[in-house]
Amino acid sequence: MKYFLMFFACITTLSAEPDWVMIKCSTPLSYQVRFDCLKEDELTDTVIRTGLFTPRYYYDLYSADGMFLARAVNRVLSLGMLSSSQIEFDVYDEEDSYIGYIGGHLWTMGRAKFEFTNAKGEQTGFALLNSDSLQATFSILSPSNMVLAMLNGTLSGDLSKWELEEKKSLTIDSRILKIFTAFISDFHHHFIQKPEIHNHHYNFELQNN
Repeated sequence: MKYFLMFFACITTLSAEPDWVMIKCSTPLSYQVRFDCLKEDELTDTVIRTGLFTPRYYYDLYSADGMFLARAVNRVLSLGMLSSSQIEFDVYDEEDSYIGYIGGHLWTMGRAKFEFTNAKGEQTGFALLNSDSLQATFSILSPSNMVLAMLNGTLSGDLSKWELEEKKSLTIDSRILKIFTAFISDFHHHFIQKPEIHNHHYNFELQNN
């Protein structure tokens, strides 16, 4: 299964334009961090993370004109305190009504796997991080494991950029998916492998012999 997802990711990355892009717009060590969601270079949404080295983090989603749309609050009593891949969020809308859940899986064949549910606790999909990719590629899956989209992350200095390429209609609430993307952008060092640096030593002694 994972090799199929790798092949699918390579083919679609070469041929498709992203549906939207998420970019972190603040320095890494900031109490409040902004993430901009762009479609064809136009701002569509913004996520603001509040919290730094604290048990609780808040990710607030706003429309382009500043209207509050949703908030994700992490669960303090979870394995997310030990690993970002195990973090759990409860998500609420602008009226403080519960709309869904984001949660990492402890056991997975990939490097990381997150589950999404709706307000009723029903699974709406998964995000599976490929175990062999040097760049982060989350396969966005339906509850029946059908590939619906690819979420591709690349490093840009100390920050990362994430591009969503939708293949089929998503079953995950778009507000929840954008908050999730802001979270993995925030903690990208847990999900994107830095390229290996090989130092080559020139042997002057061999050259002179």
